[in-house]
Amino acid sequence: MVRTLRRPRQEKQQQPSAPLWSENAARLTRIFGSMVVTVLTCTGLSFSHRSLQSSLETIESALPVQKEQTPQAEQTQEPAAIGYNRTKYHYTPPSQSFGGPHSSCGVTDSNNNNPPTYESFFALEKDDRSRDNEDKIIWKKFFASMGKRGNYIEMGAFNGAQESNSRFFDVCLGWKGLLVEANPMVFPEVPVNRPQAHSMSFAPSCPTPDQTLEFHATIWTNAGLEGKAKAYDGTETVSVPCGPLQPVLEDVFAGEAIDFFSLDVEGAERWFWKPLILTR
Repeated sequence: MVRTLRRPRQEKQQQPSAPLWSENAARLTRIFGSMVVTVLTCTGLSFSHRSLQSSLETIESALPVQKEQTPQAEQTQEPAAIGYNRTKYHYTPPSQSFGGPHSSCGVTDSNNNNPPTYESFFALEKDDRSRDNEDKIIWKKFFASMGKRGNYIEMGAFNGAQESNSRFFDVCLGWKGLLVEANPMVFPEVPVNRPQAHSMSFAPSCPTPDQTLEFHATIWTNAGLEGKAKAYDGTETVSVPCGPLQPVLEDVFAGEAIDFFSLDVEGAERWFWKPLILTR
C-alpha cells in the first residue's frame, strides 16, 4: 500500500530545494519507508517547507515511540581457571615481552648474525640460575638444536631467580613459562625477578579446588609442606590455596605442548605426584 500526501491548496507551489528533502529524509523513511521516499523524490512532488514539516509532525505524533538500541560493549571472557583463581592464586601475567636475549646471556657480533654463546650466563652464581648447572645440562642435551621457542613450567620457583632451573630459558631463549611458588613469603619477588613469565602462588597438589595446605612460613629454599618437606621447629605455618594443575595449564598454554617441566619442591617431589593432578 502506497500512501500519498494530498497537495495543499495554495495559489503558488514552490518546488522544495534539495536540502528540504535531505533534512527530512530520516523522518520520511521512518514514516513511509525508503521505497516511498525514493518515489516522492523522483516524481518531484512539491511541498512548501511549512506544510511538509506540519504533515510530518502530525503523522509522527501518532506513531509508536521506538526505543533506541544501546550497543552492548563486547565482553571478553577470561579463561575459567585463571579468572576464578586470579585473586586466590595471586595470578600475575607477564608485564614484559621478550625483546632479545638479556645482556647476561652472551655477546653477539655487531650485525647480530651469530647467536649468543650463553657461556657468560652459565658462569653466573646460583643466585641467578641453577644451583648445579641443571639449566646448562638440560639445554645442551635436549634443546640446543630445537630451533624454536618452547614452553616451560617451574614448580617451586622460589623468588624466580635464585637456584632457578628455568630462568635461562626465559631471559636467553624467550620461552613462554609458568612459575609456581606456594610460599607466600617469597612469591611477591617472582613477578619482579621474572616479568616475562606467568606467575602463581598455590600448591598444585590437590585433585579438587578450594582446598588448602599448611606451609612453613620461612624464606629458606627448602621450606615445605607440613609433614612432607623439611620442617622447621618453632616456625609458624600458613594455609596456602591448593588445587589441580591441569585447568591452569590449559588456560596459560591453551593446548600448546610443554617442553620442559622443572619440579623442585625440596623433599616433597614424590608426594607431589601422588594426587591425580593431570588427567590427560
